Amino acid sequence: MRHRRNLRDGLIVVSLLAAILLVVGMLLRIEPASYREVAAPEGEQRRELSAEFTKRFRHLMDAVGNGEEQWSETFTTDQINSYLAEEFFRVQPFHLPEDIHSPRVSIEPDRLRLTFRYGRGFWSTVITVDLKIWLVAQEVNLLAVEILDVRAGVVPLAVQSILERIAENASSWKAEVTWYRHGRNPVALVRWQPDQPNPPIVMEQFELLEQQLRLGGRSTAPFAWGPAVSMNRRRYEAESE
Repeated sequence: MRHRRNLRDGLIVVSLLAAILLVVGMLLRIEPASYREVAAPEGEQRRELSAEFTKRFRHLMDAVGNGEEQWSETFTTDQINSYLAEEFFRVQPFHLPEDIHSPRVSIEPDRLRLTFRYGRGFWSTVITVDLKIWLVAQEVNLLAVEILDVRAGVVPLAVQSILERIAENASSWKAEVTWYRHGRNPVALVRWQPDQPNPPIVMEQFELLEQQLRLGGRSTAPFAWGPAVSMNRRRYEAESE
């Protein structure tokens, strides 16, 4: 009798675990509406928007690299998402982990939502990261990035892996990252060129508007872009000829 009871209890536990895993799996596979809504247009329109993003970004790079006294540029989410869908993985301006693909962004005033697929086939899920980003007043080249929410499908995730990834990549962009908490949310303070008391590039504008990103600043001297950026830029120019 006891053996049967133990067997029955074991089957109940296994069934419950299987049901929980099934529900969690279904929740992980839910594709948020916000991910579908920001999909880039297809065909020629997407290519034109991607080319417009590339043109504006190269213009900004040239202005900074040549040491222009003032520079600014505005990018729309349609341009950014078209570039991500059309050119990003071909040009590879920087490396993403192999399991991350199909990234998209959505921008609202002071808010940026980054979404991307993680994994392939049946095991893929959409990761959503909601951020609040602003330039810190009275500081030079200091950007605050508050992590508001991270989800896989509709399942909330711990943000520790996001924090570690930001810290790992900061050094390659000549940036220094420190952390503090605002309520329950972690905030990264990202300072660019921290080793230079008088940096040749000063970011004066980082604005998240309605479906637009606006960047602006000033330069006191020409700036040499890093070898990875230069290499990928030459690669793009060669492929565009």
